[in-house]
Amino acid sequence: MTRKCTLCGEDAEFRIKGGSEHYCLECASMQFGDVSLLVKIDNDMKNLKKRLDDENFRLNIDD
Repeated sequence: MTRKCTLCGEDAEFRIKGGSEHYCLECASMQFGDVSLLVKIDNDMKNLKKRLDDENFRLNIDD
């Protein structure tokens, strides 16, 4: 699922940690100046997947 920038609607690359606001590179740079303060969405999803795998998370779906 592609996240959209809160400000312009383009594909988002960053988000505020613990928040629901998402930003593309251009808007993040304009708003914050230093994008290293934001969480990269791609890495955030990889970390979530790793955490779920580490905890042996299993989703059971009945057919």
